[in-house]
Amino acid sequence: MDVTAKEAFRLGFLARCAEEGLTGEPLNARIKNAAEKQSWIIPALGLGATAVGGLALARGGVRDLASGAGVMAGLIPAGGLLAGAGLGYGAAKMTEPNITDSDIKAQELADTYRIYAEKAKANRRARQYRVARQ
Repeated sequence: MDVTAKEAFRLGFLARCAEEGLTGEPLNARIKNAAEKQSWIIPALGLGATAVGGLALARGGVRDLASGAGVMAGLIPAGGLLAGAGLGYGAAKMTEPNITDSDIKAQELADTYRIYAEKAKANRRARQYRVARQ
């Protein structure tokens, strides 16, 4: 069974909640709290990278700033990529058409009837052509 890292984290989170015996409202509160923490992780990474750069500059000058700049140079684009991916996914979900199975079945049925009607018209024209030639 292949489990992604995200699924493994969720399983571990729920296993931990089960070990603690959480049910009902306490479990919902813990899940909500975890979701809220997840929503501010990306801005915190950018702020942390800036803090690392400032600390390196204050502690050791330009040489340590170069190592802090490497961290910032990696985290800031990564945060931008993650934010862009999240926005793209959200936009795709918002603009996704709301199509049900019954809509698809109705469209296929209409297409089938249209094809049968075209075949019937073609057969009628062919018969009329044969009669006119004789």
